Amino acid sequence: MSDALMHGTTDPNKFAFLNPSYNMTFSNTDGVIGTLDFNGPEMVFTGKAEESAKVFFDFVAKCFAQRLAELEQDKKRLEYVMPIISGDDTPDANHRTHKIAAALTLGMEGRACIDGAMRKSDRRA
Repeated sequence: MSDALMHGTTDPNKFAFLNPSYNMTFSNTDGVIGTLDFNGPEMVFTGKAEESAKVFFDFVAKCFAQRLAELEQDKKRLEYVMPIISGDDTPDANHRTHKIAAALTLGMEGRACIDGAMRKSDRRA
C-alpha cells in the first residue's frame, strides 16, 4: 500500500517519522554533550569529544561486562546439562534430569528451565 493511500498525502514533511534520523547522542547528567550525525554523505560529530568518548566507552564497558556475566552463566548452565547430554548414568546426572523435568512441568523453558533446575539442585546440597 502506498504512503498516499495510507496517509492521504505524499508530502514527506507532514509525516516526519517516515524519515528516520540516524544520530548517536551522548549525554551525561548535564544533558547532551555530543552528537554523531550519520544523516549526510559524511559522518559529522558536534559537541565535546573527550566527554562524549568517556560516555561512549563507559557504555561499551558496561555492555561488555553484562555480556561477560551472561556468558559465565551460560557456561554454568552448559556444565549443569553436560552429564545429561552426554548420557552419563550417574546419580548426579539422573538427579539433574529429574530437576529439568520438574522445571519443564512447571512451564519453564530454555535458560529459565535450567536455572530453575540448578536452584532446586542447590537446595539439595
